[in-house]
Amino acid sequence: MDFGKALEVLKQGGKVTRTGFYNENIWIELQVPDTHSKMTKPYLYMVKYEDKFPVDLSCESILAEDWEVIK
Repeated sequence: MDFGKALEVLKQGGKVTRTGFYNENIWIELQVPDTHSKMTKPYLYMVKYEDKFPVDLSCESILAEDWEVIK
């Protein structure tokens, strides 16, 4: 699927990955801040094995059509 559809999945609380990541242990999630958060705006973050960090997707990833939902 394209990133537009992947973004809708993220907004609904889902997780997405790309075939282009070549690893089943890497995916993207959306963090929506609450009243206890230091952040004030939603942001995407990547989970890579045990690590979690904010992600700024490349143009290649944004334009890719190999996004998949993780169940």
